[in-house]
Amino acid sequence: ARVRILDGMAASFITYAFANNLGMGVLMSGALRASVYGRHGVGLTQVAKLTAYGAMTFALGAGALGGWSFLTAPDAAFAALGLEARLGRVIGLLLASWPVVYLLACSLLRGSVTLFRHEFQLPKLKYAVLQLIFGLADVSVNAAVIWTLLGAAAPRYATFLGGYLVSVSAGLLSGVPGGVGVFEGVMLTLLPGVDPAALAAALLGYRLFYYFAPLGVGALLLLARRLLHREVRAA
Repeated sequence: ARVRILDGMAASFITYAFANNLGMGVLMSGALRASVYGRHGVGLTQVAKLTAYGAMTFALGAGALGGWSFLTAPDAAFAALGLEARLGRVIGLLLASWPVVYLLACSLLRGSVTLFRHEFQLPKLKYAVLQLIFGLADVSVNAAVIWTLLGAAAPRYATFLGGYLVSVSAGLLSGVPGGVGVFEGVMLTLLPGVDPAALAAALLGYRLFYYFAPLGVGALLLLARRLLHREVRAA
């Protein structure tokens, strides 16, 4: 099935907006994509591949930047996390090596790979590189929004980025819609040196910009698409 670029962009935006706010990111985004793309004749297998591709893109960016932040963070940052500095460096090395392993696999294996009795199709190297670039941009821009809103209260970016990635992961794993409360609580815990009032204000601005505003626009887009689809069917 072929999907027009504008339809694909609209579907991606709607999926992003609802999945971020409703929680269960991968499952929710998969269900939303199946609903939106199904009208264009896209099968469930293709939707599953698309969802996995998007999740992998985020994982690549988070792994690379998380590894960098752990490898460059001062020892005091690990103390705030309750980790020994040596263990923190090992975690950073593992995180940073993950994107390298993925790129090597895409370059050398060139096709499908079987893991745990499931076959996975690897993208071409050029597409894997694009995944990494977009993943880096996605994570770094998201973190930079909060970091910029902190103003003079902001710590060094590498320290903040590590706390941001851990907080995002905790919010995603919690299953709480949008990670509300979990994300903010972990951020406040991991960044004790930051003024709590300034951090709370920055997090509120981040929620408005990256969660609530896209949700409102996404809801209007979804409603408009459904009304248009009904008119087309009625005609």
